[in-house]
Order: sequence, then structure tokens, then C-alpha cells
Amino acid sequence: MSVNSEWIVLQGILARRGRVLIIGGRQARRGEILRTAEIFDPSTGQFQPTGDMSSPRHKHAAALLPDGRVLVLGGSDVRDQRGRYRSSEIYDPKTGNFTNGPDMRWPRFKLSDAIAVLPSGAVLVAGGAAQLEFYDPGSQTFVFVQGELSGPREFATASLLPSGEILVLGGYDQQIRTSASAWLVRVP
Repeated sequence: MSVNSEWIVLQGILARRGRVLIIGGRQARRGEILRTAEIFDPSTGQFQPTGDMSSPRHKHAAALLPDGRVLVLGGSDVRDQRGRYRSSEIYDPKTGNFTNGPDMRWPRFKLSDAIAVLPSGAVLVAGGAAQLEFYDPGSQTFVFVQGELSGPREFATASLLPSGEILVLGGYDQQIRTSASAWLVRVP
């Protein structure tokens, strides 16, 4: 792993085996957006390359699916705001490969902490756009959720509560105006 690189480290994504999946990011010195992926094994202290994503992406999110695969969501290319993605990819730790997933309804980036995995395995996507949507692992599609936030919330957070509701907090808008707002999402 290069010390000069900015990596998005998704801690615990492969926690069942104690390993960490590191995907994409931005190479700090050259500004290149990466499509590479590595696995860090804490038992050996080693990084091992794994399959590359189909798209270079940074400022994206990832969620562990019930079957052990990893859903990678949105992000952007080197153009940042103008290069936001609607796409998703799915990493399979059994094969070490990424495959294209379904497109989200809205392009999203800066959403790394604005997703929440429900006990059903569905994934609420609450960041990077004003609208909310769920990834349904059964149908492998994104489903629209009624209601919306007060605008596109970038770097917001989404937390699953014991009640099954999801608390979405803060973030900022496209003009980088911060928000102290909170939204409570009731799962349909």
C-alpha cells in the first residue's frame, strides 16, 4: 500500500473473516481516481490485491450483503460533482471479482456513512441526493422511498436504531452549507 495514496478503508466489510476490503480512492500525488481493490489481512499484516472494479471511483459507499458479498455504491470520477455515478458494483469474496450491479435512481457521491443495512439485508441509501432509496437484495434492484431530505445531503450519516427506524443526520449541501437537521426514516 502506498503511503502517498488516499484510500477509502471500509472497516469490517469482510469482518466475518477478520479481513478488510479497501476499494478505490484517489492517488494523492497525481490525483488519479483508482479502480483497484485490496484485502488487508490483520493476521498476517499483509495487503493482497483482488479484482479491480469496472469503474474508478472515490467518495463512494459500501455495504455488506447477507450472502457475504459487498455492494459498492455511487462515488465519482476525477470530475467530482460533475462526475457522480448512479452505478453500483458487487464484490464477491469467493471469486475475488466485481460485477456490475443495478443503477441507483439518482447519481450520488460523498455518501460513505449515509447508508444503513437493515436486518432484512436491504440497504437504505440516504446520502448524496435529496431522495432516499433502498437496495433490495432479493430483486437486486433499487426501490424508491417516499419522502425526501431538505436537499442533497453529502457526508450525512445514517444509523439503524433498535426500533428498526433509520436516523439520518447532518451533512452539507452542494454549496457546502452544513446542516444540523435530522430525519427519521420509517422502513416500509
